[in-house]
Amino acid sequence: MSVLAERSTRRELRTRVTRAIHRPAGSAIVLIGLWLVFVAVLLAALLGAAEASLRVRRAWVAAHADAPPNTDDRFVADRLLRYANRPSYTYGGGDVHYTNNALGLRGPEISATKPAGVRRVVLVGGSTVYGATDDDADTISVYLQMLLRHDLGPNVEVINGGVPGYDSLREVVFARARLLPLQPDVVIDIDGLNDVFYGSLEEWPSQVAADEIGVIGDGRFPDLVSLIDATVFPHGLLEHQLTMLGRDLRPHLYALLRQRMPAPPRVLNERIIALHAAVLGNLARVGAGQGAPLIAALQPLVATGHKTLSPEEQLAVKRGGYWDAGSWAEMALSWYPRLAETTRASMQQQGGSFVDLTGVFDGEPGTTYADDAVHYTALGNRRLAEALVPLIEARLQHLPLVGSQPPSAP
Repeated sequence: MSVLAERSTRRELRTRVTRAIHRPAGSAIVLIGLWLVFVAVLLAALLGAAEASLRVRRAWVAAHADAPPNTDDRFVADRLLRYANRPSYTYGGGDVHYTNNALGLRGPEISATKPAGVRRVVLVGGSTVYGATDDDADTISVYLQMLLRHDLGPNVEVINGGVPGYDSLREVVFARARLLPLQPDVVIDIDGLNDVFYGSLEEWPSQVAADEIGVIGDGRFPDLVSLIDATVFPHGLLEHQLTMLGRDLRPHLYALLRQRMPAPPRVLNERIIALHAAVLGNLARVGAGQGAPLIAALQPLVATGHKTLSPEEQLAVKRGGYWDAGSWAEMALSWYPRLAETTRASMQQQGGSFVDLTGVFDGEPGTTYADDAVHYTALGNRRLAEALVPLIEARLQHLPLVGSQPPSAP
């Protein structure tokens, strides 16, 4: 055999050996790749099935859920809103009396149908709008009506739609379900405190999920359900369930390790901030479509303003532990700029107006904050009303005086 032929034979043999050696490895890589693809598809299918099951279960629960129990005489259980003000109810004593009319709104009786020639202004919010700590004669709505009637005449009616404890989500649901049918010419939402106080808690997304059950069961506002899912649960219900499972297991883990579990810190929850802007934008859009433009406002807080506190206010702050480390008041300093930024943008997009009332009390030497350092005195309510009047009048003066018309569906 020639040298060239021998070299060719050796080269061919090496090639065959190399192929024989590498063929199984290449096949193994292909098999591993196919297996990983199969596992990924299977996992995606399982996660998708779990998500679908959670949504089916949620719909079933919403369809069969009753109103949650209520133990506070000031309120009645409500399937849509969890609770609402008790209609035709008076309580309080001493210098402070609280009176709800037959519609469950604080103040005198009003007609559900707007009288001809009347211009209606509706306030919506939590306890500060309702007037916690204030007598019937000293609420924001009373001062607004007095000032507006002074400027525009007697045919202006201001309706107090505040409900203690409501946050932005329930304010918007309440406004669409119960307040827009009253045919307001302007709607003012004043909030901020409850969204910070509750929204910075670790468990608050679970409460939003519970509130969403009422909205789903009611069936009238699927657009709000979509907004809640998109902002608070953008990665699906499964992610939320797993997060809450971890939260519930944490105390057991600390107990197992014989360690004291630290208090969960309050956090700046961007999802709750997004929900606030989204639902108020929704109310602005719906209200504009019904001739009821929205003015959204952030309420003043001791933590976010620059007021020189009166002696009474200084005592209130100390008594309430207002500046305790990690408290909601500290969270307000970071929350409020984000709430202002996102809500202003939402109003611009949806045809509403935004006003930051944070500094309304800054130049007032008198006592504007109540004994709890959170709610307002009569003086505080008057200063808020004075700040809102120009905005409301600018809206009302562009509206003709017309007779009542049946409200369109919200």
